[in-house]
Amino acid sequence: MTEFRIALRQCVRQFGFALTVVCTLGVTIGATTAVFSVVNTVLIRALPFAAPERLVWIASVRPDNPRAPFSLPEFMDYRSQSRTLAGVAAYANWNVSLAEDGIAEKLTGARMSANAFDVLGVSAAAGRLLNDSDDRADAPLVVVLSHRLWERQFGGNADVVGKTARINGESYLIVGVLPRQFPIPLLDIDAVAALTPDRDPLRHVRNSVNFLRVFGRLNPGMSANQAQAELTAICRSLRQQFPVEYARKEAVNVTALREALVGDFRQSMLLLFGAVVTESSGRCRLRSLYKPTLRLCLPVPMILLPGWPARQPAGFLLCLSGSVSAWKINLALLWLKLRSIGGQWRCIH
Repeated sequence: MTEFRIALRQCVRQFGFALTVVCTLGVTIGATTAVFSVVNTVLIRALPFAAPERLVWIASVRPDNPRAPFSLPEFMDYRSQSRTLAGVAAYANWNVSLAEDGIAEKLTGARMSANAFDVLGVSAAAGRLLNDSDDRADAPLVVVLSHRLWERQFGGNADVVGKTARINGESYLIVGVLPRQFPIPLLDIDAVAALTPDRDPLRHVRNSVNFLRVFGRLNPGMSANQAQAELTAICRSLRQQFPVEYARKEAVNVTALREALVGDFRQSMLLLFGAVVTESSGRCRLRSLYKPTLRLCLPVPMILLPGWPARQPAGFLLCLSGSVSAWKINLALLWLKLRSIGGQWRCIH
């Protein structure tokens, strides 16, 4: 209590400096929290799918592109012939124009094979998602709304399920709403409709455009390498059957879905996160001028984080592994940031 009174008097006596420290802390804590939220969501937290470790991303390997999309006939061949995969699904971009009260709004959409949600292992926030019957050539037009569009356009009202929406000049039955967290297939997706392959004029055109992105779910006990070997063998068999149409299709690449989603951003995010939380060295200490001010803050994370290792970065890794709750991680980041600010004011060599 005595130290608290001394620190408080010095804060009042040097109000300008104390205000600068508080503002700096606010900005840096906010930046640290924001960066950690991104890293936690993308690199640490499991994908919001059932058994996400079995999900894989599938790409066509061509001389000019090792991660190329597939044509519709090609996708159908892989889906019917694969034995290492429990399910193979695909999606393509879909330009959506939603007419509501006489006003047309351009939205981001996707056409997905109707088995896609079963492959991913997700459930609807309201209503249902696509099912196999929606892919039939004679199936009625149905659409699944994104959670964001559902809340913004329809107020999050579950009664919207079963109503019709005017999309691209046609009537679509709204059958459900996507879960709030749905990281694929597209950023800020608004609506999903069935792919309905047999209704597509390109269904049997072997040299048609490559427009489908493909993912799948491994059968239990199977690995991505085994799936890749099998799909590559199918690819080469198809190339023998259609040497002209498939001349540029060399193999198939199969990677974990998380790795495909994160891709080349992993290293950048880790570097950014490391720069935020480890910008001061162990040789730095605080000026005695504002030590009392920071005495008000430093004990907080130390009290609420019993056993926190002040000089061992391994403790921080334990937090990231999930053994410590999120609010304690934020307090730990606060403590690290205070040390960092001290290093910026004075370093001793």
